[in-house]
Amino acid sequence: MVNLQKPVSAPIEADQTLTTALSEAIEEKREIIKQLHDVSTLAAKIRLLKGQTMQSILQIGTLLIEAKEQLIRRGQWINWLKYDVDISVRNAERYMQLSRAYANSTSVSNLTMTKALLLLEIPEEERESFLREPHQITQKRGSDVQTITVVQMTTSECRQAVRAWQKADADTRSQTIKPYRRPGPTDIQEITNILTAANQQIGKLEKSAKEYIGDASAHEKCKEELNILQNKIQKILSLKL
Repeated sequence: MVNLQKPVSAPIEADQTLTTALSEAIEEKREIIKQLHDVSTLAAKIRLLKGQTMQSILQIGTLLIEAKEQLIRRGQWINWLKYDVDISVRNAERYMQLSRAYANSTSVSNLTMTKALLLLEIPEEERESFLREPHQITQKRGSDVQTITVVQMTTSECRQAVRAWQKADADTRSQTIKPYRRPGPTDIQEITNILTAANQQIGKLEKSAKEYIGDASAHEKCKEELNILQNKIQKILSLKL
C-alpha cells in the first residue's frame, strides 16, 4: 500500500525559524524601548539640573557621557541634544570635558563654568594647588595689586592668573635647557688628541693580547690599559660642546 501522506518536517523547521526570528525582533525592540526610556530619564534629570551649581554642571556632564554612549551609535545624539535637553553640541562637549577633568575634585564647587574651563589650561597635577594658593592680580588701573584666590577672582582676573602661571612655567622650563654651543677650534683639537691617544692604546692592547695569551699577568695589564682607554673615551663624552 502506498503512503500518500506528505512529510511535515520541512514546515515544522520553517515555523521554528520564523518563531526564532520573531523572538529576536521582539527582544531588539524591547532593548530599543528600554534605551529610549533610559535617555528620556537622563534628559529629564539634565533639564532639572540646568542653571544650578558647579556640582550640577559636573553631574550634567556625567549624564551626557552616559547618553552619548547610547545615542551615538544610532545617529541620534545631535537631535537628542537639540530637542530633548536644549544644549548645543559645543556646550555638551564642555560639560563632558569638565566632568572628566574634575571627577575626583572637591575644590571646584564654588567656581563658575567659565573659570573651571580656564583652569583646564593648568596641568592636572598642578591644578589643585593653583586653586588653593593666592595669586597676585594687577587691577585695571595698573598700580593696584591684589592677592586673592581663584574663588575670589572675576573671570578676567582668573584668565590673568592662568596666563601669568603659564609665562612663569615657560620661563622656568627655558632656564633648565642649556643653549647649544658650537664647538670651537680648541674643542676640536682636544677631541683629536684624545682620539689619537685612544687609537694608540687600542694598538697596544691588540699587541698585548697576541704576546701574552694565557698569561694571567698579561690579562691584568690588558685590563689596566683598557681602563685608561675607557677614561679617555669618557673624557670625550663629558666635553661640553
